[in-house]
Amino acid sequence: MPNFWTKTTQMIYEAFKGPRTIDIEFNGKYEEIKIMVTQIKNISLTVKSFPEKLNGFKQLCTEICQHLIKPYPNDSIYFSQINAITSAHKDMINCYQECSNILGKLTGSTEEWHKTFNEVKSNLKKREEARKIHDHYEEKMEKLIEEKHKKMENNQEETNEEIQKYDRVSII
Repeated sequence: MPNFWTKTTQMIYEAFKGPRTIDIEFNGKYEEIKIMVTQIKNISLTVKSFPEKLNGFKQLCTEICQHLIKPYPNDSIYFSQINAITSAHKDMINCYQECSNILGKLTGSTEEWHKTFNEVKSNLKKREEARKIHDHYEEKMEKLIEEKHKKMENNQEETNEEIQKYDRVSII
């Protein structure tokens, strides 16, 4: 685990120069997920407001049917047209019921999506924290490899300490 000094220098480095490593594919996928989360939130808000709007529509259909039937008796010349309108409104009420059931299922799905995206978000935070902690190791490894190659080129012997260090990080 990196010490306080390593963490601090890494934070300072990133504050001025940005991350040492950049995963373009990962960053692209992350942006896609952010867009999806925004869209899911929009769907969820629309779905939550929809029943209230449907209730208003259902009430409107009911009132229209009631008001059309009252002034015209069954033997009126307009009765067939009024009957067609009221049956259409009754069909709309049935559609309302079906739509409400479907929206209930959709609401459940959006809640599952929110849970999944929250898990993804927390995993992304963990990944970013791990990247910040371990990002500097790539440079350290490159320096160790370069150091070893220079010693080999100059035919210098390695000390026991250097041999142990190279062995710990698997540089042969």
